[in-house]
Amino acid sequence: VASGGLVAAVPSTPSGLTTTAIPGGYTLNWTASADPSILEYQVWEAAGASQPFSSASLVQTISAPATTTTVTGQTPGSALSVFLVAVNAAGSSSPAG
Repeated sequence: VASGGLVAAVPSTPSGLTTTAIPGGYTLNWTASADPSILEYQVWEAAGASQPFSSASLVQTISAPATTTTVTGQTPGSALSVFLVAVNAAGSSSPAG
């Protein structure tokens, strides 16, 4: 536990991540992290298939306890690497993707 009572540990990774293509975007569904300190989830994406998280950019932030979101504005037929990140009260994060 960090000073001020904030949780400093990296939160558990969301599980069961699925991606469904829709015209001009995609819908993500996941099972929420069991960590009660999760404040939000972030969607990160990188152009191209099988890209590392280090090449991804933040595209959306979703308040917990949501377990689904839709991302639009992508070019139809383009390949993307998508990552879902759980962020806790201390700002620690854990990507799933």
